[in-house]
This record gives sequence, structure tokens and C-alpha cells, in this order.
Amino acid sequence: MFQQLQSLKQSEPFKVNLGIVITILILSIWLYFDFNANLQGGGKVIGKVIYKVKEVDRKFGSQIIWKDVDVDSNIYNYDTIRTDNFSRVKVVLNDKTEIELDSNSMVVFDLSSENLNVDFLQGKMQLNNVNTKGDKNIKITSGDSEVKVDSSEVKLNKTSDSNLDVDVVKGKAEIKKGDSVQNLQKDDQVRIRGEKIRKDKKIFRLLSPINSKYFLTQNQLEEINFSWESDDNSKDYSILEIYNVSDKYKKVFSKKLKGNKYQVKLKPAKYKWKILDDENGHFESDSFYVVNENPVDLYTPEDKSVFYYLTKPPRILVSWSRNEFVNSYKLEISNTSNFDTIIHKLLTENETTVVDSLEEGKYYYRVITKTGFPDSAQKISSIKSFTINKNALPNPPSLITPSENYIFKPQNKFIFAWNPLSDYSKYQLQIATDKKFRATVHSSETVERSMSLPSSLPENKYYWKVKGKLGESDKWIESAIRTFEVKKEEVPKILTIHFPENNSSVDVIDMSNFIFKWEKIPNAVYYNFELKRLPEGKTVIKQAKVTKNQFVIDDLKILKTGNYLCVVQAKVSQINSESITTNSAANKFRIYLSRRAKKDDIEFVTPEDVFIE
Repeated sequence: MFQQLQSLKQSEPFKVNLGIVITILILSIWLYFDFNANLQGGGKVIGKVIYKVKEVDRKFGSQIIWKDVDVDSNIYNYDTIRTDNFSRVKVVLNDKTEIELDSNSMVVFDLSSENLNVDFLQGKMQLNNVNTKGDKNIKITSGDSEVKVDSSEVKLNKTSDSNLDVDVVKGKAEIKKGDSVQNLQKDDQVRIRGEKIRKDKKIFRLLSPINSKYFLTQNQLEEINFSWESDDNSKDYSILEIYNVSDKYKKVFSKKLKGNKYQVKLKPAKYKWKILDDENGHFESDSFYVVNENPVDLYTPEDKSVFYYLTKPPRILVSWSRNEFVNSYKLEISNTSNFDTIIHKLLTENETTVVDSLEEGKYYYRVITKTGFPDSAQKISSIKSFTINKNALPNPPSLITPSENYIFKPQNKFIFAWNPLSDYSKYQLQIATDKKFRATVHSSETVERSMSLPSSLPENKYYWKVKGKLGESDKWIESAIRTFEVKKEEVPKILTIHFPENNSSVDVIDMSNFIFKWEKIPNAVYYNFELKRLPEGKTVIKQAKVTKNQFVIDDLKILKTGNYLCVVQAKVSQINSESITTNSAANKFRIYLSRRAKKDDIEFVTPEDVFIE
């Protein structure tokens, strides 16, 4: 009986674990076939992606896995297409219908019924079937609203489940919501807010650049021509506004204009432009792109860089400039300058990568790019080279901090740091009071690149170095030796003003100038001098920054009889080039005249000849 119970206890966990393994296996197989399903067997090709900006995702039919879609990729029936914050995509169906999705948008294609249908789930889209072949009717569904398009161009904007905007750019359309049906013509606009429907007529028509127009350029600034029409003849001006929407929605141009044309030079970016009437709030807006077609700039490694390693190839950071219109970057590394043989290649969406598989030799690298727009040419960056050398021994540890002859205060935290190398398995910090390290005061090991002492050191001069251990061997490589000092900070002397003395009275009747003097402070960088008039002490008569321990006023006319306050501060250089300001020294004094000026005390400077009647 006991053995049967033991057998039962041992078998229960086994059954549970076996069930978990089988479940995971079934799910893995299902996900694998779902991810790698061949769509051409059950899905019909209905169109193709002709251009995209940044990452655009597609989900096949009823699958749950999203995949990135590329330019020239086929679009299948029941596909779901979505864009993210900064992406955009244009699809051309087999009948030449053009559908363009703005950022943060999503649609589902259902073209199997008699009426071609596009389910518009969110965001902004533009549909143009003016040039389609055969039956030109297409239906766009959005919630409980339907838009039928016949040889037309329409724009739709869905901000929520109950909010939908429809603009007819060309042709005609029909919009149905519940029992309400609206027939739309060119320049009609419909705004659906919940159950309410409002129909308006456009006041402005944007002519150029058309929506989603792109301008390929290699210039820093590209001149863009803007033109529009207005049905409101009572207005003799319009307002043109341009926004850079590449990263943040930033207004870069705004001007009140007469006429209906204007030119603006713009740098490469994504833009939105508006024509508006600020009195009634009417406006129209479209998007366009100024596309940077220049090759990227290579940042690292710098040209002709040299890398060293002992056992493992070095980790080399490769980086280049960003182009927001490039979907991916192709890095190529070769051992020949003409790239006959590609040693390493990588397709990435990032502007940096690390290469750690290159052995000793000389290498060349470049980055190839192409924007997602039609007519865009492939661009190849400049070529840079670098060399990898294998050393018999690695470079010694390189000391970072403290710097040579650094002075620690006893209350400081004693931190030591150095540059690590992958060839070293650990490091040893040594501190001594002599250069030959016979009198060692500290020795400890770490695998980190820095270390702090657990306690302070006495006042003295010290020597320090770091030793690196080579892998699992017994060999240690020593760094250079640096010195530092532990020293208490000297408290600056309290400054004393010698002249004028505090609460003194100064007769200026026989003075040609007034010399303020104070005590010289050791290590003073400069002195701040101020002379104020009392009693309020707010009126500053003189203010100066001087390096000597005196200040001279040559123009005695500014020193009228009365009470004054002289204030002096010293800026003192401290340890490690730090500086502090001493407490202010302030003396009050009085200026007076011991007698009234006599005739002989007056000397005429101008005019030279004085005539007295």
C-alpha cells in the first residue's frame, strides 16, 4: 500500500509536467505555421505597396502576427495595414485605385464582394479611384458610416469611433449613416459627430504641393512653391502656415499674404501646410515631404583608426548620421577598398551597431541607404578604414582619476578609476607612500573599473597604480604611477581694511586722490570692491574687481561730504583650483572738509583766459 502511494505521488508531477510540455509544443507549432503561412494559396493578391516612410506593419487575414511590409510587397485580400507615429504608406490596388495612410492609421481590405470594400479603423486616409479600370465603385466603411466613392478622390479623418470627417477633393461620393444619406460633390465636406451630420462647402482649395507630395533633394534648403484658390472674394488676403511635424508639431512659417502664391525655402523634414481665414476659422491643410537624399555621414570608427586586442577580437562601435526618411541602413565591411569581398554586412533600422568578430587586418566600411519614396536612388556613403592589430601583450590599464598631483581633502570620498580592457579578468589597486611601493598603505582587488576606499587616509603624499590580471593566467600588467596628496583645507584669513579705518573721519581738503587699502590675502585671485553712500547704503558710488589690495579714486568730485561704507571681499584659490569667497570686510567712515576753499585753492582749467569786469 505504501509503495502504491509513493508511486502515485511520483507520477502526478510527471503527468502535470508532460501536459505543460505538450501544450507548449502544440502552441509553438501553431505559431510557427501561423507566422510562416503561405498566403498565395488562400489569399488573393489585390495590390502592391509603392512607397512607405519608416516602419509599416501588415497582418495576414485572421493571423495574429504582425510583420513589417516592404516597398513592392504584395497586398492580399483581408490584409490589415497599420502605420505608427512617424510612418506613412501608399498602396495601389490592381484596378489602379490609390490608397494612402497617414501616421497612426489602420485599414482592412475586403475586395471579395461585388462592391469593393475598405474598412477604415482609425487615423487618416486618402483614396483616389479617378483613374481606375472597369467598375469604379468602392465602399469605405467606418463604424456605422459608409462612404461610396465613384471616380473620385476623397480624404477621411477618424479621430474616434463616433467622429468622422469626409472631404471630396475630386468627383462625387455618397455618405450613409443610419437612415441619413448625403450626396457629396467636389469641395463638399461632411463632419460626423455622434449622430449629428454637418455638410459644408470648402472655402479654400490647396493646389500645390498636393497632399503627400515629396521633393527629393540633396540641398540644405529646398524652395517649395505654394498655391491655392479661394471662393471668398470678399477677402483680399490669406494666411499661410507651415508646420514641421518630423518630431514635434512645430510652426516654422506664418504670414498674411495677398494673392494665392508664395515660395518658402525649407530644410528636409515632414511638413503640414495650411491656408486659413483667421476671422471665421476656415482652413484647409495638406502634408508634404522634403526628402534628404544625401548619403549618411560616417561617425565611428574615425578614418584610419587602430584597434588592439590580445585574445578576443575588439568590440568596435560603428555609427553614422540619421536620415528620417530611410527605412533601413545597410552596413558593409570589406578587406578591400573596392568592396570585392564583403566580410561583414548588416541591415538595420538603427544608426549604431557593434562589430566584435573581426580578426587582425585592415578593413574598409560604408553604409548604403535608400528612402522609401519612388524615384529615390540608392546612396553610398564615403569609405573609411580601420586596422585591427593583435598584441603580444595588451595595453596596461589607463588611469582616469584622480589626476596627477590631485589633492584630496580628508573629508572627501577617495575614488579611483581606470579604463577597463576585456583582456583583464580583474584589477588590483595599490597605494603607497613611496614610489617603489615598499610602504604600501592599501591593496585590494576588484572586477570593476573603479574603487573607493573604505576610509580616509592621513595627511601625506601618496603614489598609486593599477595592475590588470591577464585572463586566468598569473601574469599582471602594471599601469603608470600617479601621485596624490591628502591635505587639510586652509581657512582664509579674515580680511582687514586698513584705510579708511572703521568709524574714522577723513579730511579730503588737501587730497589729490583717495586710496583705499586693505590686507593682502594669500592665494587671492581678485578682490571685489564696493563704495556705498550712507545712511541708506543702497547707492553704489564705485564698484570694481581688482587684483591688487588697493583701489584708487582719482576724481574726488564723486566724494561729497557725508557718511560712506567701504566693502571688500576676496576670492581665494583653494585645493584643486577650487575657489571660495571670504566674508565681507566693511568699514564706515565720514568725509569732511576742514576749511572752506580759498581763492588760492581754485585753479581755472578752462577757459585759459578769464575776464572779470
